[in-house]
Amino acid sequence: MKDSNIRITRFGQDQMKPKGKKWVWRLILILIVGGFIVFAALKCEDVIRRSVAELSVDNDANAAWIGSLASYWGGILGGIFSGIIAVIGVFYTIQFTREADRRKERQGIQPFLNVKIVSKPSGGSIKQFKIADDPKYVDGKATQEFYPIYLSITNIGNGFANTLTFGTGENLTGVGYKEVFTVNESKEVLLNVQTHKMGKGVGFFILFADSMTNEYIQNYEIKRNESGVGYDLDVGYPVLIE
Repeated sequence: MKDSNIRITRFGQDQMKPKGKKWVWRLILILIVGGFIVFAALKCEDVIRRSVAELSVDNDANAAWIGSLASYWGGILGGIFSGIIAVIGVFYTIQFTREADRRKERQGIQPFLNVKIVSKPSGGSIKQFKIADDPKYVDGKATQEFYPIYLSITNIGNGFANTLTFGTGENLTGVGYKEVFTVNESKEVLLNVQTHKMGKGVGFFILFADSMTNEYIQNYEIKRNESGVGYDLDVGYPVLIE
């Protein structure tokens, strides 16, 4: 029986399987090798000390090199420890610098989808989504009442956004929403919310990607305002999906 491989594509390109953090394993390897070197050095020192104890120090030549042996071996052990610490320090510095560069690059092109509640737009058809439970049955008939909320989505970030899904709770990843938002571009959608849900407020999210195919999820929450006669919309910040 052949093994079945799952192929994942995004924007027409094959996606690599998620990789673990290789630097952790490299660090563990460095520590293991360093520990082995220290252990070997200590064993060598023990062997040398045993051998030195058996040597004769009845002349000046033997006394001179035997006396300097301890400081010589101490220098070797110090160099080993210093080298290991230096390697680990350089490794962490490289990792930190790379991550800082990637973060700076992402910030330079990161979109931000701001959403506002607006009045019904005039003319044209717009994309519709809904937030609802299973329909209630009255006299054997399914009934659902919805509260229409018109939303204006504007990209106020630093680069274009390629939206992927609009999450309303119908499934884990959301409903397909394929749109491209250039900087400062706005588009409207209609969100139909089951009436009985409006009292507690509802949440939704938009999944989108930037020009480097970094993917983000941005959450939003609609809740009744303090006056109790209208609704406010809280806009979250984009969260990078790693």
